Amino acid sequence: MKNENKNTPLLTPEIMAQMPKGLVGADFTRWMINKTNELRSKAESGERIQNPDDQNTKEEYEAEQNLTTENQKKTTTHRTTVSKTDNDLETVKYLPKSVMAAVRRKFSETASKADLISAVVYIFTDGDCEISEKAMKIVKSYKSDDKNEIIEKRLSHIENMLRSQNEMLYSIELCTCYNAFDRRYGSQERRRSPKDTEFRESGNLDMLARLREQARDQKEVDDIERYRKEHALDEDKKS
Repeated sequence: MKNENKNTPLLTPEIMAQMPKGLVGADFTRWMINKTNELRSKAESGERIQNPDDQNTKEEYEAEQNLTTENQKKTTTHRTTVSKTDNDLETVKYLPKSVMAAVRRKFSETASKADLISAVVYIFTDGDCEISEKAMKIVKSYKSDDKNEIIEKRLSHIENMLRSQNEMLYSIELCTCYNAFDRRYGSQERRRSPKDTEFRESGNLDMLARLREQARDQKEVDDIERYRKEHALDEDKKS
């Protein structure tokens, strides 16, 4: 007797490897029927059936399945090892090969796709998720180019430079004001030696405060004049 449907897909060893571990009796039969119906539907619609070995070896795929079983059996309170059930797992289909290739280039460890992706998420979220022990091993072996640390060091260097320049500007300001004060009014302090010169005598500090006050006033005047010129240019462009 001929097969009633020549397009009925065969349950190859690769497809059977997708079956959850521990199915027996009616559960095993139900899974076989559902998987056959699913593959038949894909075949009739012309959809390509994804081979689990397309992106990885058969051994690696089976390792992923074994990982799920191991996680289901483990019951520990350790943060990096949690008990897994079907409701705790997500299935990601049709992940581009370039994505996994990029992930593998970041790690020296050889591991399953699930562990690699888990490690990436753990690192990216600063540990805001629970991952397996194998994934944690990948995290610990990961040595990143910490750009944030480099940026922080550069910012700290810039801050030190700015602090040094501010001190220099204070010295220049005080010295310049002292020269102007001495020329106009004459310093009253004794001139014993350069290292004992008192630049902060009261008359000079009064003059320094006056210079700063008028400098602020002049800046406001300059800002107003600059605004008027820019506004006039805008008006000319519109006209």
